Amino acid sequence: GQIIAGSLTGSSTGATRLVGPNNQVATLAGFNAAGFSLNDGVPLSITAPVISGNGITIVDTGALNVSSGASLTSAAGPITLQATGGITLPVSVTTPGSVFVSSGGSLSVTGTVNGATGVTLTALGSETLSGTIISTAGGIAVTSQGLVLGASNTLQASTLIRIIDTASINLGGVLIAPKIVIDDTGGTITVPSTGAEIVTAGSIRPIGTIFATSLPTPLSSPVGAFMTTGLFQLAGTLNVTNTTLTPAPLGLRPALFRVDSSQGIDLGSGHFLNAPSTWMVAALLNGSKMKGWVDLYAFDLIFSGIGGSAAITGTIGGLTGVPAAGAAHIAPGAEVVFQVNGCPIGSVNCVLLPTQGIPAASPLRDIIFGSATIPSDEDDLLLPMVSDEVY
Repeated sequence: GQIIAGSLTGSSTGATRLVGPNNQVATLAGFNAAGFSLNDGVPLSITAPVISGNGITIVDTGALNVSSGASLTSAAGPITLQATGGITLPVSVTTPGSVFVSSGGSLSVTGTVNGATGVTLTALGSETLSGTIISTAGGIAVTSQGLVLGASNTLQASTLIRIIDTASINLGGVLIAPKIVIDDTGGTITVPSTGAEIVTAGSIRPIGTIFATSLPTPLSSPVGAFMTTGLFQLAGTLNVTNTTLTPAPLGLRPALFRVDSSQGIDLGSGHFLNAPSTWMVAALLNGSKMKGWVDLYAFDLIFSGIGGSAAITGTIGGLTGVPAAGAAHIAPGAEVVFQVNGCPIGSVNCVLLPTQGIPAASPLRDIIFGSATIPSDEDDLLLPMVSDEVY
């Protein structure tokens, strides 16, 4: 049948299924049942706790707003929230099962969402996450069209965090998982001025040259953080650490962080990529460029297209200055325009080997042509073929 109510509340020792096609409930003022389902045809506000022994399902054809005085708790079974309008969750949503939230408009989560076996958040519009989203025995999946991860946001999964966005991502807060995959192809991923932190797993980089096709990808690696985007930029510091929280190589489990960018990687100035325990792979596609400050355990750069370059400053493998460029690697081959601390990546003493490409500067720049002596030498004490400049 049909329920028309300005406010609905109740309890039941059995399962309660209010799934008539024409229900019009404006306010759900709390419910306690062995199982709870509600289909609603008007915008719905939940103002008091909804408690279920075996799952909660709320489907609304309008907007769904859960007020700060409410909560959604299930002792077993999933919690499903679906609305054709926007959804606002400033409260606790908890179940030992999975949580599914689907919004036909925007989605805002400022409370705690705890789905032990998994959390899925989907919005056809923009999505703002400023709360805590946890899955202790599963993964977290986020789909949006414009994602804002606030400074107070935490995403923590025991397996995988998967984010798919079709617009742009403001990457704040903390992301924790053995594997993190962020797909924002053609968009922009920005770390705001408040910064962000990624905690993930990884592996030690093998010694020597690695072909571009053999470097870790989201498909080939079971661990690590992977981003695919148009432009990746920092307006604040991004910290990337490994899940063991010990520095590489002593920790033996450095984090893995890869960014595939078609429009460039801009790590800014006054802040940087702070990842001394991280092996980073940067793939510059379509001739895109990279610049900024880094502190990395290991670094591989892949480039394709025409017009690409890199101007990176910082520390790689604990090395600074010229040695840091020699500690980095590049594929498919070394080029003078891809530099670390002003030296070509893979160079020795800032000069590329003849088989590697064009040297950074003329190798003849320090050779003096002319007489065997220097005009400024004193005539009274000259050693053969030795000048003052040697001493």
